[in-house]
Amino acid sequence: LDAAVNRHEVSWEWVKGHAQPVYLDMTKAEVGDADAAALKTRFAIESYPSVLLLKKGKELARLEQVLSARDLLKWLTENTTIPKG
Repeated sequence: LDAAVNRHEVSWEWVKGHAQPVYLDMTKAEVGDADAAALKTRFAIESYPSVLLLKKGKELARLEQVLSARDLLKWLTENTTIPKG
């Protein structure tokens, strides 16, 4: 996501308006970082990259694959849109 944002393929304004992005380097869990290991276990992260959408600690959606910036923005939009009605 950072690379896509830096290339302006995903609107940083959209991200800021719809989410609070947090980047966690889960590879640190493999080298003994206890906090990273605990988060990896808590959220059952098994592959990289993983994008989790959380609301108040509850997982709303998960993505475990590489997407183009356009497809990532589409996925984020689809999974953060509040249904009307």
